[in-house]
Amino acid sequence: MPAFTANPRPVAPKGGVKIALREGPGGAYVSLTLNAEVQERAFGRRLAKGEPMMMTLNSDPGKTHILLITSTDKGEIQVGGFMRGAVRLEAAPWRGCDTTPRKAVACAQLALRDGTVAVRLPDWAQPKAEGRA
Repeated sequence: MPAFTANPRPVAPKGGVKIALREGPGGAYVSLTLNAEVQERAFGRRLAKGEPMMMTLNSDPGKTHILLITSTDKGEIQVGGFMRGAVRLEAAPWRGCDTTPRKAVACAQLALRDGTVAVRLPDWAQPKAEGRA
């Protein structure tokens, strides 16, 4: 049998941005995880633990599915460490977000550039549009 060298299996990036709803001692909170590839593409570097970030939700009808994550000096949300180069952001649930704990699910990435990550939120995490109950 001829000898050959096996190549490692290519690994596709899995869920570059994930969202979960967790329960902690202080109540429910939203947990977002950004993997290393997303950080490099959006911010040009890996984010440091403790770095300030800002999350912006859109409550306009037809745009409630969009969440922007931006690097800023004035952000109140701090980057937390995670494993394998990923980082975690935690925030209080917003109006319209289900508060039942949810396992992490991948968010579709709409844009990764200029210090901003734009993702499509799952139905349970979308805020209510202005004027809707």
